Formats: sequence, C-alpha cells, structure tokens
Amino acid sequence: MPAMSIIKNRETDVSLCKPLVITSVLAFGRGLKALLRTGRSFSDCFFSITSSIRYIANNAHALNNCFTENKMNIQIFGTKKCRDTQKALRYFKERGTQPHFVDLAQKAMSRGELQNVKRSVPLENLIDRDCKAYTDRGLAHIRHDIEETILDDPRLIKTPVVRFGSHASVGYTPDLWETWRAGEDK
Repeated sequence: MPAMSIIKNRETDVSLCKPLVITSVLAFGRGLKALLRTGRSFSDCFFSITSSIRYIANNAHALNNCFTENKMNIQIFGTKKCRDTQKALRYFKERGTQPHFVDLAQKAMSRGELQNVKRSVPLENLIDRDCKAYTDRGLAHIRHDIEETILDDPRLIKTPVVRFGSHASVGYTPDLWETWRAGEDK
C-alpha cells in the first residue's frame, strides 16, 4: 500500500505498515551492503543511501501513526488556567492519549462544534451560571438564547468540555471517560 494512503487512512492496521518498514530497511541495507561489499567509494553509494533515508523520513509520519497503541481522538475545550481542564489533560496524557486542546481564551467554539457537543450535553448544563462573565452580562435577569450567548462569549462555558467521536462531557468526569476508553478497546 502506498505511503500516502497509509497517512490518509487514520484507522490503519499495523499489518499494512509492515511492508513499508521492510521496504525502508531493505533499501537502506542494500545501500550499506553495496558500499561495504564492493569497496566502492562512499560517493558512489551515496545516492542509494540518501534515497533510502529520504524514503524513511518521508514516511516516518505514516509509520508513527501505524504503531501508536491508542487511537482515541480526544478534543478538550477549556482554558489554561482552569484546574479541571488541567486535570483532564493530565488524565488523558497519563493514559497514552495526546488530546487536542482548544484554549477558549484564544479561540471560541464554532457553531458546528457546539452542535456536536449539544447532541450529548444539554445546553443548560453547558453554561456556567456561577462564572463572573455570567453575572457581568446580567444574564440571570434577562431572557437569552443560550446557544447564541455561548457562541458570543466562550467564557460562559463550563470547562472542560471533552469530545470523543459523538460523545461529549462537561467538567472533570474520569468515570465517563473510562467507559469511552473501554468501548474503544473492543
């Protein structure tokens, strides 16, 4: 299978990477063997060796993706100052998953991302009624569309918001995340 299709396919089986590894190692070995066996100068075999190294380097990303144990695609929305967000990041890192972190202080949640979260978590649970931004805007005393309010001001979102596929959670909920991990192993 060509390396580019291995890179594009996120659900790659390790067996697809085996030919890529063997080809890379054999090509590199042939270059070194030719250098040692024939007694030719290094410059004569340089092309074979460098092309092998270039091939391995170009496909290193594909090889890395193939041999990662955990393929959980976790996205965490939060702020760097939030203790629960820090605990959520640490939770996944300790279990071998590198989550994708979106800092809500720098980038707001898009409408599509909010729709995906809304499928798992009711909007009433997503808005933080105890935060300073909620009281500053006087939202406790006026009627407002929660979805539009959250899109306008991401500081109103309870953090962390953790997404995994079609699942989402709000707050630090390691028990729920563990069920996601158990379902992924099956």
